[in-house]
Amino acid sequence: MDIVLTLLLASVVLTVAFYRGFFFLPEKIASVASISRSLVLKAVIFFFALELLLSPVLAVLFVSFATGISIQGMEKMDPVTLAWVNSVSVALSALGMYLFFRAQSFVCQEEVWGVATGMEGRRAFLFGLLAWLVSYPLLVFFELSITIIMAQLGIDVEGDQVAVKQVKQVLGDPWAFGVLAFTVCVLAPFIEELVFRGFIQQGLKQFCSIRTSILITSVVFATIHFSKSQGYSNILLIGTLFVLSCFLGFVREKKGSLWASIGLHSTFNAINVSLIAATA
Repeated sequence: MDIVLTLLLASVVLTVAFYRGFFFLPEKIASVASISRSLVLKAVIFFFALELLLSPVLAVLFVSFATGISIQGMEKMDPVTLAWVNSVSVALSALGMYLFFRAQSFVCQEEVWGVATGMEGRRAFLFGLLAWLVSYPLLVFFELSITIIMAQLGIDVEGDQVAVKQVKQVLGDPWAFGVLAFTVCVLAPFIEELVFRGFIQQGLKQFCSIRTSILITSVVFATIHFSKSQGYSNILLIGTLFVLSCFLGFVREKKGSLWASIGLHSTFNAINVSLIAATA
């Protein structure tokens, strides 16, 4: 029954959005001539170097110094300490990618970010925020469909994404929860949108169509969220994130600004965090 109601809601929302012109891209798409293949590669390498090595190491050292816990003691972190380490790590990665972005030419920055300031930038962010109303029913329908199909095959896909598990584990600590919520709702959308909908998607547009660049970017975005600890739930999580990423890529092109995809990404994460807190 849930899936029927969700399908009905998704159909109504998508139909209204279609007739309101939501799914139509502008005829003229801004040039991305200065975003070279080598620049995209550098951005991706720098991003993964930050995420997998530099930022985590610096975050562990910082939290160890701030709390007085020895480096050896940091090997077995409790959920609260882990939340602080992850938050500091993401903050460092966000700072690093921002500096990398600002180190590029002004023309390149414009092509990566699109409309960045003024009323148009604010409207793009608001458009992304409201785009959640269109994307969410479809995401829920997609999630329910995969869950039912996998259940029929005898595969249990019940499970939370790693970030969701971490949020749940620190609900009892207001400070850790607040910092982690800020990280998930603000910092993570910023860095992921800058890398994926900024450098990667805009760079791909030089070699393929807009739709193809969105699809390729979405495959990469969804895949990097794979985690062995998530087990079969990876199928559900990666599939759902792929659909979300397609929406993120679309709103970036629709409004010609990263503010649009950041708005949608932040709203999606913020509502999920709110639901976790409300149902705890």
